[in-house]
Amino acid sequence: MKQINVTPSTVQPTPRPVALPSRHRLILPSPLVWRPVLLVAVVALLLLAAQSALLSARQPVQQLDIASRDMQYVLSGFHQAEQDTRGAYRWTAGESTIRFDEIGQGQLQVLTLQLGPAPPVPAAPDFTLVYGRHSLSIPIALEPRRYQLMVPPDASTGGSLTIALQSATVTVGDDPRPVALRVEGASLLFTGSPVVLVTPGLALLQVLVLAMGATMALRLRLPTLAQVAVLVLLALALLAGAAFERLLFGSHLLRLTLALALLTVLTLVLCPRRTASSVAGSAAPAARAMGDCTAGNRGAAGRVTLSAVWRVRPGAEPGATGADYQRRPDCNKPLD
Repeated sequence: MKQINVTPSTVQPTPRPVALPSRHRLILPSPLVWRPVLLVAVVALLLLAAQSALLSARQPVQQLDIASRDMQYVLSGFHQAEQDTRGAYRWTAGESTIRFDEIGQGQLQVLTLQLGPAPPVPAAPDFTLVYGRHSLSIPIALEPRRYQLMVPPDASTGGSLTIALQSATVTVGDDPRPVALRVEGASLLFTGSPVVLVTPGLALLQVLVLAMGATMALRLRLPTLAQVAVLVLLALALLAGAAFERLLFGSHLLRLTLALALLTVLTLVLCPRRTASSVAGSAAPAARAMGDCTAGNRGAAGRVTLSAVWRVRPGAEPGATGADYQRRPDCNKPLD
């Protein structure tokens, strides 16, 4: 009988894909990071585009309101506002300045200065108008005058234009105040360009305001729709401020940025983010309960998780903690 030798066949294992080392993997940021950043970027672009459209549609003029008390943020070296038959005016006190926080930037800037009648006996025949590195000597007239000057772009520094009025002073009658020029109005017009853009400084401050608003909404763990609503409301407020408070928009925006920065720091300190190690001890039992329980009991386990994170007592079972659910071996039974 012929003997047949059978050799056992070797089965080759199916090759498995080899995982790439971690340094070759494409690491994408968490959605919790890029979603707020993308949302802030979109809202900021829409806000700046809307502000630029408003500035370009109408003449972007920053008008000085002489009688307003808010002029203390703009004027320096002026006496208090007064009123007569010609309207409101302020006397300069020798060396006075007017600061325009420019809201837009165009190719040309036109400064308009409205001066009232000079004192009966002027202290000097002329006064000096200084803007940036430029200066101009203008004769003092006894009758009202209106001056319009083309301001070069290099006269602005840091997004603001400072106009200095320098003149000798004189006292009139029984008034002991030293006065020089009667200023009845001033304005700054941005022109020469079909599209007037927001200045970089104001754009940066507005982006910071939106970013801080998104940070606080994220730290407070608001829903996504609530975060969007917060950013939209902030953008609408900034848009309204730029449209109706052009002269003081820069000053108000700076104070708003500082206030929001303080509020953001307080939010980050008072509402710290819980780390995984600190939450694991109390939230892990509830997480296991949520994985094993029926649909009727997952709500209770979810309330325990919220109580562990937010330190809020569950309303259904006062005093219940994650350990109470851990001691219940059969989670499928209804909770007492």
